[in-house]
Amino acid sequence: MPELADRERLVPANAAIVSLVAGANIAGRGAGGFMVQLLTAPLAILGGAFLYLASACGLTGIACHHTRAKPSSARRRLRPEMAERLRHVFGTRELRPRALTASLTHLGAQMINAMLPVLFTREPHLPVGALGLYWAAGGLGILLGARLARPLAARLGHGRTLALAGLWFAPAAQVAALVDTGPWVWVTGAGWWPP
Repeated sequence: MPELADRERLVPANAAIVSLVAGANIAGRGAGGFMVQLLTAPLAILGGAFLYLASACGLTGIACHHTRAKPSSARRRLRPEMAERLRHVFGTRELRPRALTASLTHLGAQMINAMLPVLFTREPHLPVGALGLYWAAGGLGILLGARLARPLAARLGHGRTLALAGLWFAPAAQVAALVDTGPWVWVTGAGWWPP
């Protein structure tokens, strides 16, 4: 992103990308839960595979107008280049905690998302559509966060905004363990809302 947008437009550009991800979460995951409920899982997966294929075909038609730097005459090897990038990230005081936080956050989120279908359907015996709504609520939270990123960063500063978002996100994610029937579904959905 820094190659495509200058420093002043970096936050809005990232917010636009996250807004697209949020839209995919709201529409895709919400619809996916209901498709599984209506069509059964195998047919829903087959439909998803067909849509991925259609998307890949559409992406091949996009022309790339971004000018790239000319490759050096010496061919770079992947492992040494990765090691160099990792040394840079973990050797930089500002990047190291951010990289570790992002890695642990994504690992935790994927672990929770892998267990949610079991948690929603086996324990409280909720329909799969309820899981789709839960994930769609998460997409609304991501969209809200993307829309608030620019004004909050302008008002509080980038570092303080990231720190406050982390302080909100970590405890709110624990609410997923409270999923049950009745009002607890909405409580857990609210915990999925941190921007």
